[in-house]
Amino acid sequence: MNDLPSNIDKRALRDAAEKALISRARLTLMESVFDDEGEVSPETQEDIRICVSFNDLTNPATVLTLLDELEARTLTVKLPEVRITVAESRRRNMTWRELGAYNEGADVAVEKISEVCAAAGITLVVGGEDATHA
Repeated sequence: MNDLPSNIDKRALRDAAEKALISRARLTLMESVFDDEGEVSPETQEDIRICVSFNDLTNPATVLTLLDELEARTLTVKLPEVRITVAESRRRNMTWRELGAYNEGADVAVEKISEVCAAAGITLVVGGEDATHA
């Protein structure tokens, strides 16, 4: 991450973007920013000012800070270990076959849950291990 401040006024940025979108559309439709006398009309000057103002707000530092904030919001889900140890299987009077079947089913479940979580941008941690990279 970077050391830029994360106190971006998102509402002001959104308002500026919405205004700039309209102004930019109007400027794009013009054949020239100059009128018949070779002057720039006040409306055109205002559209240009709005676009420049927005460009000043959307500098690389602002974009990096917004990306850092988005990355910081990544959700991590921690699940307890779902596999059963040999000692636990003995306590539960499980056979080796039952233990194998249980743990195989647990592994398949964790794999499927990990796939769904990864597709949603969620990091899944199982038993202290990052399951999305296991």
